[in-house]
Amino acid sequence: MKYTFASSNIPLRGDPCVFISENPNPRGKHSYVAIHVDDMLHAGADEQSVEAFELAMREFCELSSQRDGNISYLGLNIQYDRARRQIRVDQSGYARALLKKSGLDDTTPIRKPQSTP
Repeated sequence: MKYTFASSNIPLRGDPCVFISENPNPRGKHSYVAIHVDDMLHAGADEQSVEAFELAMREFCELSSQRDGNISYLGLNIQYDRARRQIRVDQSGYARALLKKSGLDDTTPIRKPQSTP
C-alpha cells in the first residue's frame, strides 16, 4: 500500500493544520506534523520515524531538512537537544527583523528602561 498523508495522520480538533500520526511507533509514541502553506514541521518520536516520514513525503514533493538542533519555522527559532531532552523556542530572529524594518537595529539595548523626570 502506498503512503498517503490523509490516511496516516489525523488533524487535531484545536488546530486543523496540526496532525498526529494515527498509528504510534512500537514504543507507543506518536509523531506530529504542523503545516502552513509551504512550510512543514515534523516532530517524530525517534530518528527512525522522522526518516520514514521524510522518505514517504519525498515521493510527493521536494523537501529540505534541518536536523542540526536549530530550526526556524514561521518566525520561531527552535533549539533542541535530544540527548538532554531539552527544547527552547523563541522569536529572537523575528524581533531582529522587526527592529531592522523599523530602522532600530543599530540601537544599543539596555536591561532596564531609563527613568524619566
